[in-house]
Amino acid sequence: MSPFTRVLLLEDQPADAELIELELKKNLPGAELLVVDGQDVFIAAMSSFQPDLILSDYLLPDCNGMDALRLAQSYDSEIPFIIVTGATNEETAVACMRAGAWNYILKNHLVRLGPAIDAAAERCRLRAEHRRDLELLKEREARYSSLFNNNHAVMLIIDPADGRIIDANPAAAAYYGWGRERLLTMTVGELNTLSPEELKREMARAAGELRNHFFFRHRRADGSIRDVEVFSGPIEMEGRKLLYSIVHDVGRRVEAERELKKALAELKEAQSHMVQQEKMASVGMLAAGVAHEINNPVGFISSNLNTLKKYAERLAEYFRLREERTKICPDRSCEKDLVEAAVRLKIEYILHDLPDLIKESLEGTERVRDIVLSLKSFSRVDQPRRDLVDINGCLEDTLRIVWNELKYKATVSKDYGELPEISCYPGQLNQVFMNLLINAGQALAEKGEIGIRTWFAADEIHVAVSDNGCGIAPENIPRLFEPFFTTKEVGKGTGLGLSISYDIVTRQHGGRLEVESRPGRGSTFTVHLPLRGVPEKGAQDE
Repeated sequence: MSPFTRVLLLEDQPADAELIELELKKNLPGAELLVVDGQDVFIAAMSSFQPDLILSDYLLPDCNGMDALRLAQSYDSEIPFIIVTGATNEETAVACMRAGAWNYILKNHLVRLGPAIDAAAERCRLRAEHRRDLELLKEREARYSSLFNNNHAVMLIIDPADGRIIDANPAAAAYYGWGRERLLTMTVGELNTLSPEELKREMARAAGELRNHFFFRHRRADGSIRDVEVFSGPIEMEGRKLLYSIVHDVGRRVEAERELKKALAELKEAQSHMVQQEKMASVGMLAAGVAHEINNPVGFISSNLNTLKKYAERLAEYFRLREERTKICPDRSCEKDLVEAAVRLKIEYILHDLPDLIKESLEGTERVRDIVLSLKSFSRVDQPRRDLVDINGCLEDTLRIVWNELKYKATVSKDYGELPEISCYPGQLNQVFMNLLINAGQALAEKGEIGIRTWFAADEIHVAVSDNGCGIAPENIPRLFEPFFTTKEVGKGTGLGLSISYDIVTRQHGGRLEVESRPGRGSTFTVHLPLRGVPEKGAQDE
């Protein structure tokens, strides 16, 4: 957008003025044009019209272009001034330009007026930018001076070439105990306890922006040595590359840091307890269902044992009778009695039923054992190191725990891909899968569908848990993983399940937990676990 909105034209020939006006409309269609034909009206127009661009003929009845230029400069020394004339020599053109004219256009080449105006607009823009830069520079210098001199922090300006202190603020003079004039005669080596070689290396690092944070020991005028933290970096002042340093006394902070570390350890322990309590709360919620799942096989095992007891009594009676008859009838004349006893005691049926009874009981004990082992993996606190596990197996363990919670509400479909083993904390991931499966079940108002899919791609193991339940409102999705946020009724959710799951997946395993949902259509939570580069638990907590 052109900066020129009011153009003043000094021209005594109406025909020429009309041609110039036509050319102006091509280049400044929205500008207001005022044409004057003499010196007096030109002077008056500058005050009343206040032009931001002046065009002037060179040869006029009562003045010339040079006179008009001087009058314009006396009004505004920076106003753009372009001479538009019918004929003149090169010497006159050069003189006008040296006197301050911005351009020189011949009337028989008015097509050059547009580029001349564009050049003037660009020159105005550059001048405005230069003025702004100067103003910003002044503001920065004033701000620097204010920040430096009024800052309560200890601040030094140092020459990295020889370590001389170029400037020191009042806070530095008060801290070190030397006056500012004395400090400006010293080098930073007189403050620092490092050797000259070590100090030179550290200043070179700061000047090259390779390092800006240091811990030093500085001496003060009273001879005391203080631990200080220094933030340092390059700064250019009056063409010189210097270093600015902000110095903080950290002597009093040592004890505070010790207390901070203690508080951090306690916080981590509390977080671990919170995760474990959430895990136990989840297991507690499922305890009745797990008990039901255990009671079923225990029930038929108990029933089978009672049957086995009866079978054992009948077999014992048959063998006792057989032993008696063998003693009484060595010639086997009592064989008929034994056959009748075998029929009465159903010995043949017992012998046929025993293998199935024992097999069924063993299967029941295996089922109980699997449920107990799965439950144990949830209730234990994870070991410090990871295990190499099959994620599909973790999902199966989790399903055994939550099955009683899901089987009456959902049909569960499984699409397990072929996965490599992954180094992880299986108990933690089991808790994630349990939270996702329980949430999927709770999202179903009636009998619905839950899908579990696993696959391996791009060096990551992916686990997706989907449901066709109520879905999640779009405004709630950004807050799903916030601690204590829940959309469930009071008493039906702690708001920690997804938050803890997110922490386990992202911080403990370096992965991602993502959600896609449409209200009324269902949700899909996807866990992405990197196969390589999962940080050790101890390392990522440092």
